[in-house]
Amino acid sequence: MPSLRHQRVRQLLKREIGEVIRREIPAGDVGLITVNDVGVAGDLQSATVFVGIIGTAEQQRKGVELLKKERLRIQDLVGRAVVLKYAPRLRFVLDDSVVRGNRVLEIGDCVGSQLGLALALQGQGKKVVCWNEDRLPQKLAFLDARNLMEPPSPGHRFDCVIAADSASFERLGKVGKCVQNRKLLLNIDHHASNTRYGDVNWVSARESSTGELIFRLLSVAGWPITPPIADCLFTAVSTDNFRLTHNDQIAWFKLKKADFARTGADTADAEGLIDHIRAIEPVVVACVFEELDPELTRVSLRSKSERINVSDIASRFGGGGHQAAAGARVPGKPLAVQRRVIAAITKALDAAG
Repeated sequence: MPSLRHQRVRQLLKREIGEVIRREIPAGDVGLITVNDVGVAGDLQSATVFVGIIGTAEQQRKGVELLKKERLRIQDLVGRAVVLKYAPRLRFVLDDSVVRGNRVLEIGDCVGSQLGLALALQGQGKKVVCWNEDRLPQKLAFLDARNLMEPPSPGHRFDCVIAADSASFERLGKVGKCVQNRKLLLNIDHHASNTRYGDVNWVSARESSTGELIFRLLSVAGWPITPPIADCLFTAVSTDNFRLTHNDQIAWFKLKKADFARTGADTADAEGLIDHIRAIEPVVVACVFEELDPELTRVSLRSKSERINVSDIASRFGGGGHQAAAGARVPGKPLAVQRRVIAAITKALDAAG
């Protein structure tokens, strides 16, 4: 597992490289370039920069060519901004693995369901492998503390293969090619477009996530839902309403009245959810927007940095609290409230440096 220093260097490089690219390389003909992740070598002397380019295939091609052409200049500018013993050698790679910038939330349901079920099966003494051809996004790395997720490999024989959150066999990609030698294929999914490609198909479009189906499966089976499994399934279920913003320093999600009605939960059951997203590695401020009425939102704020006093933020909206925990009831349209509060948090983070 990467050291704390290694993780900090990765986050620092990601931020500074992104700033240099935004400042020095205008969108223009090459599309909008974003830094999705940075892989740093163990000795910190080289780094692979995974970039997303919003634009046509031709713009993406030109964007990668331009980054390679400007690599030394970008490397020099980053080296001046980041104080390290050695300025890392940069290598730019187009990050087209499920277009990470646009689909991290969809990936959350997939890998949360996969890992939650894999952990549950291991708890029952089963021999399990957990495959996904796409790299696990750094934002979701906390789910895989046991390093179960790995790329597919040929030459295996399985008693049972379980596909989670995949609407068709083709969407399994390389995994599909590596699970041909099997006795049974179980297909668990919530997409109405699912092609029912399994030997056994459990497809329910009534659920908003595959994670809900996995939770029902474990509950009916009477299998323990341990804290690591709960983290995985919470991520799977909540990603539709969950966001990371402002260089991943702000994490937030929303809770609607319909969510409580559909699940039979009440507001007490939501207590403590905010601490899960605050625990994500780069997050500084966590926020939950809970619908009380169509035009009244309860806002909960948590900070894990002495630089950010969320009580000051809450007071701008008629609320209050403490430096690390505060809240407010804010009138207005839900989306407008979210934008105003996120803007206030962003301003506080920028001011704190």
